[in-house]
Amino acid sequence: MGEHDRIATTGFSKMSDRQLGLWDLRDPKEPIGGFHMLDSISGVCMPFWDDSTQCLYLAGKGDGNIRYFEYENDKFEYLSEYKSPDPQRGLAFLPKRGVNMHENEVMRAFKTVNDSYIEPISFIVPRRAEVFQGDIYPPVVGTKPAMSAAE
Repeated sequence: MGEHDRIATTGFSKMSDRQLGLWDLRDPKEPIGGFHMLDSISGVCMPFWDDSTQCLYLAGKGDGNIRYFEYENDKFEYLSEYKSPDPQRGLAFLPKRGVNMHENEVMRAFKTVNDSYIEPISFIVPRRAEVFQGDIYPPVVGTKPAMSAAE
């Protein structure tokens, strides 16, 4: 997870509940704060980390939900959930340079639905201001290199 010396994992408990764990790389004996139970759906949970906003997106394979959490003070705080009746088979996120800053979009995902079409999903921070929102758009990796190979 970026520069935190932490790893987030998803898996199943003995009772087949999906769970989320946060681990310290220097002491990986037990997850920090134990496991967080998500639900009891049988599909694999696919994690996606956004280093710029410190958010973890969890998409369940075979269900239509995408939960997102903010990482803060060595724990994941639940933010919200995208719900859809259409199950996803796969998911991919657009690079940050493709989001719509005028609409306060912080992430955009594309999910495959029943191998028949791709559905775009926007994650938008609700704000009234019409000026640039610097707090939700920290610096990110761009396409222009910082230095050349000769440097």
